[in-house]
Amino acid sequence: MPGVSEMLEAISDTGPILHLHEIGKLFTLNVFERLYIPRLVADELGRYGLDAEDIDLSSPISIVPINREQRHRVLGEIGQLPIHPADTEVLILAHEGGFSKPILTDDMALRRELEFRGALVIGSVGLLVRAYNKALMARTDLDHAIDALFDESYKESIENIGTGKSQFAIIGGLSFLKAEHDYGVRMLVKGVGQNESGIAVNKDVPEEIADKVKTALLQFDPAGKHKDGLINWDKTEIPDGFSDVKPQEDG
Repeated sequence: MPGVSEMLEAISDTGPILHLHEIGKLFTLNVFERLYIPRLVADELGRYGLDAEDIDLSSPISIVPINREQRHRVLGEIGQLPIHPADTEVLILAHEGGFSKPILTDDMALRRELEFRGALVIGSVGLLVRAYNKALMARTDLDHAIDALFDESYKESIENIGTGKSQFAIIGGLSFLKAEHDYGVRMLVKGVGQNESGIAVNKDVPEEIADKVKTALLQFDPAGKHKDGLINWDKTEIPDGFSDVKPQEDG
């Protein structure tokens, strides 16, 4: 696989283009000379009011249709995957290029599938950092952009858990810190081997209910006694089950 400096072209999922558009940093996609997106990604962007063919970049975006024969052949080789249809087309496009181009995505399930096959995966934050390293933006702009990215990308999940629309939610990193600060949510359990991601609980959930959910999560054994009842749990955000939150970590 060539080095990053040699990678002049990339394949993109919907997420990075949409998220960078939301914070006014689409120009950071110019770290690559050309982007390729499958038709379903272009369609998804269109549903958010973003026409891929009209995006003003020095790096052109090429929309690549995935035909039925390609889909049948590639999925016949790698099998059906528990990912979104547009993400499946990204994987097919990457497969057709021998996974030689970097893939831009913020989707965890797609990232795992791609990295399993040896692809270089870059998320929205990674794109911002690369733009900074190429002197496309100043350090203060980078810091503000990362803050804005998390604010926009996780706003809905933060509001849902914070306002009680969701009583429990998988959350982590800066999104948890913001939800904790703004709404008083707390981390119930963390993913095994995870420093950030876990299950958060709304502050108004009765302690008795929260404790019962916590007990059930800690007893959950995806690699052992509960394995037979699961499908592709290893491809979720928390593949190895849950661990307790240390007192100093909980609020």
